Amino acid sequence: MIEQTTHKMRLMRLSQMAMSLEERFARGELRTLSCEELLSLLVDDEWAARQNRKLKRAITKADFRPEGACLENVIYNAKRGFTKQDVQVFRTAEWIRAGHNVLLFGATGAGKSYLAEAICVEAYKLGYSVTKITFKHLLEEIRRARATGQYLKFAENIKKTGVLLLDDFAMATLGENELADVAEMLDERTQRRPVVVTSQYPMEAWLERLPEATMAEAVCDRLKHNAYTFKLKGESMRTPKTATKATGDE
Repeated sequence: MIEQTTHKMRLMRLSQMAMSLEERFARGELRTLSCEELLSLLVDDEWAARQNRKLKRAITKADFRPEGACLENVIYNAKRGFTKQDVQVFRTAEWIRAGHNVLLFGATGAGKSYLAEAICVEAYKLGYSVTKITFKHLLEEIRRARATGQYLKFAENIKKTGVLLLDDFAMATLGENELADVAEMLDERTQRRPVVVTSQYPMEAWLERLPEATMAEAVCDRLKHNAYTFKLKGESMRTPKTATKATGDE
């Protein structure tokens, strides 16, 4: 009976439900559970498995780093510039709905990219889409889109994504026209959808690295408005003593 049922479940692509039923049968749980309790548990197991697979596909598509960033594995230490309490806000969707940006500053190896990805993984879990792109790649895509007549489509995709992760901000040279495009994209997202930004440079240094002072100031104002700001400090998380841990190296 159990074998026939699990076979049919697998034919209907309910593989986790079938596996769960087999395991619960082997443990003798079917004798102690009511029909309603058993059905609820099986559905929960199938749902959780599908959500985990969906999350893994999304993370792979976003090209997140292989160490698998998550808030649970972040090293929380006030000496790093933030505590565990500081990131609890990202476990709910309120910051996303309110369009609050997140700015993470720090030297190479400080863990800002890891923390940014961990925050975005939480956004995935809450059902929001995430697009990760480096500042250099963003400029390359803008140039390519302009050259092929696909700019409006590209800009619309950037505008619509639930959370935009912009890595290594101000780490590439750009012209005034490209800065104008970046400013426009950020303006479309202001107070609607958040941007998570990482940068080795403090915001005051952006004004020196970005062309056209007035537009550079506008970009800074859009990003820092209602933003959560983290200035990561301390030793590099890439040192040998932490190299074997998935705990927030950048």
